[in-house]
Amino acid sequence: MLPKNKRICPCCGKKLELVPPTKELLPKRTLSTIGGREFYLISKKRILSYTISPKSNFTYPAGFDNYSPATVKEDYCFINKGSTRNEFTGIATTYNTQKKLSKDNLRLFSWEMVFHCSNCGQKLALNYNPFTILNDCLWLSLICLIFLIFFCMTGFAAIWAFNSAATFAVFCVMSGICPLFIIFSFFGLAYAKLFLSNFVPTNEVDNLIHPPTDIKLSTSLRSPYLREGNVLAAKLADGEVHIYLVHKNGNYEFSICCEDGEREQLKNRISEYTELELTFEGKPVGKAEVVQ
Repeated sequence: MLPKNKRICPCCGKKLELVPPTKELLPKRTLSTIGGREFYLISKKRILSYTISPKSNFTYPAGFDNYSPATVKEDYCFINKGSTRNEFTGIATTYNTQKKLSKDNLRLFSWEMVFHCSNCGQKLALNYNPFTILNDCLWLSLICLIFLIFFCMTGFAAIWAFNSAATFAVFCVMSGICPLFIIFSFFGLAYAKLFLSNFVPTNEVDNLIHPPTDIKLSTSLRSPYLREGNVLAAKLADGEVHIYLVHKNGNYEFSICCEDGEREQLKNRISEYTELELTFEGKPVGKAEVVQ
């Protein structure tokens, strides 16, 4: 996953600059307060990546079309942790998202974030977010840890009052989950940074979009960077073209990252090659045979 100023849009192939939703980009999910401040309905949490679980359980809550609060703070973000299918998952102002996008880094992994490519307007999402469930688990672990410390400070009499050793063991285990989730999440972050482009196209209700297949390459090439959802660069005689790995079905199926008007021209250029030399974010991947 490249730094902010080096990312490539998996759809149009241009330099990726992320922007928050607007009524123009995401009309059904973006509303305005009476005062005109725009906000949007945030997505539901997902544990699995989009390429593993393409379908979302996103649903519009009842009455959302007519929801118009008198005012919200400029950088407002409300997350309804107890939400169900018929309740608000939460809302966030476009200003709140823009502020986090401008700072980037770990703020990009705030799971309420919804964003688009500024060039083509396509809604994108992080394919894999290692911090999705970390927040809730940390709170649970922290509560258990506080209880455990309290019990130790007040003596074993308090422990016996709460069902003896069994309760003490439960609190010990729960409080131990906290550092484990922290370690797991940061290993996940390292995995995303090293091996994933991590931006995939999604539709209005957070289902993964599969771009059209333009090229099929042989799977004889093996690399940790050949993962669905990754953007690779294919070297041509007069430069390079970015391609997005859509599927691994017997062959590697790629879509060319380009605007629609460029697609046929780029397909014709690539058809002149029997094999392509591939790189991932500047790192060599190898040469793959062009099957189709």
